[in-house]
Amino acid sequence: MNSLQTTAASNRPATRWRWRDRRGERHDPASMATTHVFHAVRAIWNAAMPAAARIPGCRVYTFDASTYPITYLLDAVHELIAELGRRELSVLDGLQRDHLNHMIDWLKSYQVGHDAALALPASPEPQR
Repeated sequence: MNSLQTTAASNRPATRWRWRDRRGERHDPASMATTHVFHAVRAIWNAAMPAAARIPGCRVYTFDASTYPITYLLDAVHELIAELGRRELSVLDGLQRDHLNHMIDWLKSYQVGHDAALALPASPEPQR
């Protein structure tokens, strides 16, 4: 178990939040593949966060605000990162781990869109 998993395991959300994909289907993040969760949160991140927080070199997707209001996207970032905290992250490569660390560190610094008391997972261990 990594430090991200250990920290996030006790932070399992009480709600049954679902990710809504582009086809309108809803998915429980716990049933999504780890790489799918990661790619979803990275796509949302660059679309929802200020330019200074974006991950350089990654595509900036456009989400229809009537389907994906900014509050939903910010909830998605937190829910999906928390889900990654319950996973074994060895399937992520070094660059993906760097991107995840960037997101976690930025959220810890700014607590974007959520109560300042929100517990975020620790950054994952660097890949060896």
